Amino acid sequence: METAGSKFSTEFRQIIADQQQANLERLLTYKNYMPITYEEFKMLLTNISERILLRRSVKRQFEIDKNNGPVIKQLYLYLTNNPQCEWNLNAGINFGGNVGCGKSVLMMAFIEISNQYTRRLTTSLHSKQL
Repeated sequence: METAGSKFSTEFRQIIADQQQANLERLLTYKNYMPITYEEFKMLLTNISERILLRRSVKRQFEIDKNNGPVIKQLYLYLTNNPQCEWNLNAGINFGGNVGCGKSVLMMAFIEISNQYTRRLTTSLHSKQL
């Protein structure tokens, strides 16, 4: 037999759960205001990266391969605020790696895409600035 107190408690818990779900949905849609597919993201990232390489007088094409492909996929999931992203969606991004492996080019291209497709303004700091 359900008492008045337990009925109130059940209804209250449901109201709280509904509010939490609504807040989560609002958060997920807030950060990204223009939908972008993974294929569009890869094409934009490649084009912007090649433009950055040309500005640096590097005469080679930017390639998505087995080394950077998983990172690029996670960048896309991060950009679109997808819960499948393995990274913390509420934290910043920090890359490390050998000199010349493409970290800066990748991040500069990502920041440009992010600033165009989201409501966030992303800035980049070089470790020398810390």
